[in-house]
Amino acid sequence: MQGRARALVLSFVAGVIALGGLALGSNMGFQITVPIASGAGVSPKYDNWLSIPLNNPYPKANSLCAGLGLVSTGPNASRGVVSRLICSTGVLANYTCGSATVGAFALVKGEGVKVRNPVAISSPLFGSHDPTFAIPLCGDCFTGASPKGENWVSVPYHFVGKKADAICKDAGLYSGLLCKSVVSRLIPSSGGLANYTCGSSTLGAFTLTIGEAVKIRVNGPAGGVGPWVPSHW
Repeated sequence: MQGRARALVLSFVAGVIALGGLALGSNMGFQITVPIASGAGVSPKYDNWLSIPLNNPYPKANSLCAGLGLVSTGPNASRGVVSRLICSTGVLANYTCGSATVGAFALVKGEGVKVRNPVAISSPLFGSHDPTFAIPLCGDCFTGASPKGENWVSVPYHFVGKKADAICKDAGLYSGLLCKSVVSRLIPSSGGLANYTCGSSTLGAFTLTIGEAVKIRVNGPAGGVGPWVPSHW
């Protein structure tokens, strides 16, 4: 994977990572600094889909707000918002930073999250990898129209592939004659999607970005594919 030049910094911290009183033990912990874009426009423009480390100190949406330094005061419309998309229904669960923590949803291991913030910032993400965790993928050819059946997936920072076609191969996504699976990334500045259809020419495969989640649409025979254990270096 490749990072954004001068905007994305990857640093390794061996041993234990501590954040906000929560300790996380690992063979190799890491910190990723992710840019969070902001600007005028409605979603999906300036949506930021983040790849959250599989082991992390963010049990709920409110802790991610704090960890990323999102705006949590002032009118609701001027605060940061953290969201997750529920693949089986296509419905977004939203949490406005600074709201009552009782309304904060739990982050789901392996899921990417959507972040919106009223100002552009660079934020740290802390965590470590779980090499045995299988990321569940929902959906098949008969799931229904998007956003139902969309999997926003946290891709490990040290995934072996550099481009979208590597995810198709590594996850065993369907690339037959009909209902081919699709891997996508959202471009925050425009709100547009860059799409790669599994089995297509690799010349059209977009480059993966460290810290950015991707959307996987599992189009294929009924039952879809099994969970994905990402290969890594």
